[in-house]
Amino acid sequence: MNLLKLKKIVSNYLSGHASTEETAVIEQWFKEARVAADKETDQGQYDERKERALSNIKTIIKTGSIRKPRYLNWAAAACLTGILFGGYLFRNELTDLMATPVMYTVVTNQYQVREVILPDSSIVVLNVNSRLRYPAKFSRDRSVTLNGEAFFDIRKNPDARFTVKASHLNVNVLGTSFVVSDAGANEMASVEVKTGRVQVAISGGPATQPAILSPAQQFTYAVQRREGKIENNVAVNTAWTSQLLVFRNTPLRDVFAAIEASLPVKIVSGNTEINKRTFTGSFLKEDDITEILNILSLSYGLKIKQTGNLVEVN
Repeated sequence: MNLLKLKKIVSNYLSGHASTEETAVIEQWFKEARVAADKETDQGQYDERKERALSNIKTIIKTGSIRKPRYLNWAAAACLTGILFGGYLFRNELTDLMATPVMYTVVTNQYQVREVILPDSSIVVLNVNSRLRYPAKFSRDRSVTLNGEAFFDIRKNPDARFTVKASHLNVNVLGTSFVVSDAGANEMASVEVKTGRVQVAISGGPATQPAILSPAQQFTYAVQRREGKIENNVAVNTAWTSQLLVFRNTPLRDVFAAIEASLPVKIVSGNTEINKRTFTGSFLKEDDITEILNILSLSYGLKIKQTGNLVEVN
């Protein structure tokens, strides 16, 4: 929410036309902010009041527990206007609190492996047929949702835990690297830890104590049987994270389409027999289009002509 919209809410409040939710937020915020606005000699006390005010606002937004008042306290309203429009410290927190978070969704198809940089500079590598959803800006709790498989290299932040909400498992960490494999349609879900420590809980399953995993440990969960177990001395497979495209008995027409989707090229092949041939293999992130075309040419004896971003296959 921008400042203009925030001013509009305050204007609605002053004129008596604010909604129940707007009134609850503004009046409770003012009640706490007015106390904290006084000169403080104890910084710790000031910070405590500030956190309490913001916490109360969050509770009010969720529960809607305060009713719209029958009268308007004009002295308080005038003070509130001066605070908001004058740039009082809590304005930014209030604006952030009332804003609707912007969410990003990254999806890989059956051939793609894709790297994603999160807002806190943590790195996620999505395997094929996977979906990751995350906010444009993290709050105190860093949380993402995953359907599929991904490798996470999480930036350490002792004050903000990182949570992966998958189809059947919830994973909590502070800073570590691990692999989550959990697609909604699969019968097995797993978490493998490469570095650090990870807490894994079953979502929507039996009430059990979360599993704590250390490096080279793996937690596997059988969805149908609702059984989880920890395995030790596991070699965590992250080789796939360096791949760009992965193919297994894939028709060349689909290989060409996947290359077009990942690299700035247009591939033209009018030969039906060539398009029906299948390819098994993978291309690395560092492979450029020339190297990829050379591999395909040598594998099938193809004649490939490249003119700029246009590739003709015969």
